[in-house]
Amino acid sequence: GPAWAEGKKRSPDREIAVEVTLEEIFAGGTKTIPVRRSVVDPRVLPEACVGCAGAGELVFQVQLGPFTQRISGECPGCAGRGFWYQSREIDEEIEITIPQGAPDGHPIVIPGKADEQPRAQTGDLRAVLCTAPHPRFQRNGADLVMYRNISFAQLTHGLEVIVDHLDGRAIRLLVPPGEDRLQETLGGVRRVEAVQQAGLVTPMGVGQLVLILDAAGAELPQPRGYAAELLVRQRKQRFWFC
Repeated sequence: GPAWAEGKKRSPDREIAVEVTLEEIFAGGTKTIPVRRSVVDPRVLPEACVGCAGAGELVFQVQLGPFTQRISGECPGCAGRGFWYQSREIDEEIEITIPQGAPDGHPIVIPGKADEQPRAQTGDLRAVLCTAPHPRFQRNGADLVMYRNISFAQLTHGLEVIVDHLDGRAIRLLVPPGEDRLQETLGGVRRVEAVQQAGLVTPMGVGQLVLILDAAGAELPQPRGYAAELLVRQRKQRFWFC
């Protein structure tokens, strides 16, 4: 009999990219995504392929020097299925669950939502999460990184920074005065401050909110003496998030 009548097979799995916001990653929860997929038209019954008589393969004769060899291969008329069928495309709304703190590229498997084939179990749909760029934060693992340009005087004299977090909170960060935490970079002077337990919540733990303060074009004052030179060399070795 025809190949499709010999038992259930499985249609290929399918993979799609789903763009998610950093707010959705931070909070977790559900999201409805539009999916276009191919389904078998139930109004048209599958028919055995005429070219291969439902076998799904053809036998070819190949001349190898003085010898003739018979080789079997996939039937091009039915792509090896052994039958013809009619399909149509439909648009569906599918709900997925986004784990809190999911990493970029995290796959979510939706069983039975790949493209259909007749007389076959439908494969799975894999929705791969892709984090969209955010206007304020960058992600570094579980940490949220925020850059802010300020003056060199603010770096040394201290300042107050208000950060609008992903969940709507306003986090108040007091940056104390001092030059001991300044770092020299290729483009100026930098200071890095961190708020613990204010990043993404992941199975490995909670990240931190990292605030990177840059004074573009500024230079560190050059102290004198051996201890001062040692401090300068030490500063130049600390390049965080460059």
